[in-house]
Amino acid sequence: MAITENPSLKNLIDTLSHAEAADDRALLLLSGSGDALFANPAGDALLRHWSHGAELPPAMRAAMRDAPLYLRRPLPDAAGAELICLPLDDRAGQRVYLFRADRPTPEAEAYRLIRRFAVHDLRSPLQALLATTEGQAPALSAAARTALDRITDILALSRAETLAELSCAFDPATTIAAVVTMLQPLAQSRQVPLVFDPPPRRAEVQGPEPIFRLLAQNLIGNAVRHGAGLRRIRLRMELDRPGLWTITLEQWQQAGTIPRALLEGLARGTAETSEGVRLMHAAGQILHGSWDLLSRPGEEAIALSFALPEAADLAPAEATPDAPPHDLAGARILIIEDNTVVRDWLAQAFRRAGALVSTAADGMAGLLLAETAAPAFDAVLLDLVLPGLDGLSIARRLRLRERRGRPRLIGFSAQDDAETRAACAEAGIRLLLPKPLPAAQLLTRVAHEIHDLRSSEPPMDQSPAVPSSPAQRIALFSDAIVQELLTDLGTEGARRFMGRALDEAAETLRALQEQGFGAKTRAQLHSSVGSCGITGLRLVEACLRRIQDTGRESGALAPRYRELAEAIEQTRTALTDGGPLGPSPTGR
Repeated sequence: MAITENPSLKNLIDTLSHAEAADDRALLLLSGSGDALFANPAGDALLRHWSHGAELPPAMRAAMRDAPLYLRRPLPDAAGAELICLPLDDRAGQRVYLFRADRPTPEAEAYRLIRRFAVHDLRSPLQALLATTEGQAPALSAAARTALDRITDILALSRAETLAELSCAFDPATTIAAVVTMLQPLAQSRQVPLVFDPPPRRAEVQGPEPIFRLLAQNLIGNAVRHGAGLRRIRLRMELDRPGLWTITLEQWQQAGTIPRALLEGLARGTAETSEGVRLMHAAGQILHGSWDLLSRPGEEAIALSFALPEAADLAPAEATPDAPPHDLAGARILIIEDNTVVRDWLAQAFRRAGALVSTAADGMAGLLLAETAAPAFDAVLLDLVLPGLDGLSIARRLRLRERRGRPRLIGFSAQDDAETRAACAEAGIRLLLPKPLPAAQLLTRVAHEIHDLRSSEPPMDQSPAVPSSPAQRIALFSDAIVQELLTDLGTEGARRFMGRALDEAAETLRALQEQGFGAKTRAQLHSSVGSCGITGLRLVEACLRRIQDTGRESGALAPRYRELAEAIEQTRTALTDGGPLGPSPTGR
């Protein structure tokens, strides 16, 4: 008999259906193969959240497989959810699995999001701290960078569905050294001697580094705050058998100063201990470690030992970043960032590397700079959250007007979750860098992008050219920009906006013809290029740019003026006589 024909199952589903209105919970009933047999609306949302539109994650399947009959069991990595295994037919081995979870209120969900973004927002002040201290206060900069790593750990822990998602290749000695460096300012302020003895043998291992870092920070931090005498952190690494390392972290201090109750709390995690001790106990459990008390003349230590496999074939990208393939000499870079400290620090870092840097403090100013730059910027580094116009909107506009791959769009943001990355990719942002980021890493990543740009470009003039044959001329309008204007402004609003840009181009032409190519007309020409660019007047913009290039080279400008006059006339005719906006109601 099929499971769906089982009378017991039908009775259970009927009971759940009637309980739906009264029970303020998510209810979900699955078969042994993971098929949904019943779900109320909240249960359906729960299933989508767990499966992400595909299959149940391995941790959920393991929980179903190991669930005892009739006993409620909390689910791993699913706070507030529980599982009950129910038999339908013992002879056939049929089981169903009832999941129940509290239905989150809108306020609870909003609070969860606020907590998540509050952690993200810690990145911005840390970037400002790095900007202030880098190159001037090395110890403080190192502490800030390690604090950034801790925020990254917290974000990873908040997003991970399973422990396997936290696993990475890492060097335990490097992790401990970073934690000690971060805590040195605290130790110095308390006049506490804190030293680290790295292991003579070092290796890359595979495991949950965020858990190890969290444990080490609490262990060493407690030693600084509550220990006595010299605090010595020792790390031992021994190859237990091929491919498996035994790691022992020891925190030494003055003999007779470690409470025996502390070791008991670390080993058992009793409710009477502090939150910090319970946290270290939980981390030790995840690492499958054992706690011990060591002693030698005048000193004693708390020690944790655990085993991790050796990392296989660590990719070079995981290690210390390579030096930039080329320096940034002559690279044209625009930085759009509203935080003054961060913007100035970024500009200074790129200028020291040889780049030609322009900056903007808001989105609209940044867009105008990027749209009108001649030649185009090699890269635009833009914050995603900006006043006036956000970074994603800027990226979409610049992608439509890309000139031979320029500019490369590089996002710089405290938000680095999967949703943000997907939105950046859709907008044309090639690279999303986390905020904060040390200068060396930032310069390396941007240098790689510009190196790729330079190595891929063909040997030809960068500016858009206007072919001499009218039959070969480029399009009058940028269809994508025109469509965007129609969506934002409506037909008549778009027509007026484009008409003003066209009138500005005509006025620029008259000024050039009367005054020639000079300082005053160059500024007017620069403004007109931007106006035509953001309104989609593609042919007129190309002609204006050709005048710019010819004027800089002291070439003959009269033929270029004639081309511009012709382009203006053609564009005006198209705008009034049935171009991309349709015929004008006034016939003008």
